[in-house]
Amino acid sequence: MHMIKERSCRADDWDLEKDETIFAEIDAFIQRCRDLKEICEGQLQFALRGASCEMPKFGGTKGKEYTMTLEDLQRRFDESLEPIKNLKYDILDVKQTLWHDDFGQTFKDSVKSIETFYTTIIALTFKHVSTVSDAVEMLENFQQLAKRSSIEEYVHQKAAAQVYNLFMAEIKEVELQFDTGASNKKRPPMPVSHPQYGGLAIWAYSLIKRLDYSKQVIDNLYFVPNSQLADEVTDKYAKLVQQLDNYIANINFKDWTNTLGDMNEQEAVNARLAVPVLRKIEAEQQAQQMDRADRMTRNSILQKTQEGRLRSNFNV
Repeated sequence: MHMIKERSCRADDWDLEKDETIFAEIDAFIQRCRDLKEICEGQLQFALRGASCEMPKFGGTKGKEYTMTLEDLQRRFDESLEPIKNLKYDILDVKQTLWHDDFGQTFKDSVKSIETFYTTIIALTFKHVSTVSDAVEMLENFQQLAKRSSIEEYVHQKAAAQVYNLFMAEIKEVELQFDTGASNKKRPPMPVSHPQYGGLAIWAYSLIKRLDYSKQVIDNLYFVPNSQLADEVTDKYAKLVQQLDNYIANINFKDWTNTLGDMNEQEAVNARLAVPVLRKIEAEQQAQQMDRADRMTRNSILQKTQEGRLRSNFNV
């Protein structure tokens, strides 16, 4: 209040009961402070001036390009701020009407242009990410940089929507792979050494683990407010994981047990377990093997060369 009174155009003392225009001066001073606060927020957002302001490390092949673009915006903001620094009048003096032109038009319009370009950069970065984990990392970087309310709102809404859309696309891709593989339209990608039903169970479980990894990454977005899109993606994820679990525990397992036939009965199982895995070679087979070994011995493994040296007779 003392600062407002010092910069007041009134020569006499304030009389709040007689002069109601005093409150207009107070409102004008408050607005002037808000203008200065906006300048400070701009320095935090675009110029990275602050204790907690630091350029994050952007990954990928275009990471360096993103950093250079943001640094270019920093230089543009500094150029816009330079005329404000060189003003010849007291910026807290509400009687100075030139402030409305210097700040309200010149500086504010420049900052609005920089902010529009800033949000465009955010949108472009998400067009070059292909995985949920990379998208979440990008969103965390811009969350760290977001200081102005408009930028923070853009990060929490439009940029976060890009992450959820990417996760939804991955869910639909896994769903298509499962529908194709489970319906026997196309053999799922699994090693040929895997048994038919056991291999299908392992394949379905790998799809669950893929979705779980992306979901765990999405859960790290604690700073993003809940939204309808986030609820839809979470619901879609839960239903598909439940469908995969049901396929492993019920459908695939039942198909396997149906192929066992009498193996479902304990007596048949015990009878099969009684068959030895290893057995002795019969006398006739043993004689044949001994005769074959004798013929191989008669054929000399090593033969002399013309130079008097020995060479290997094995076919390597």
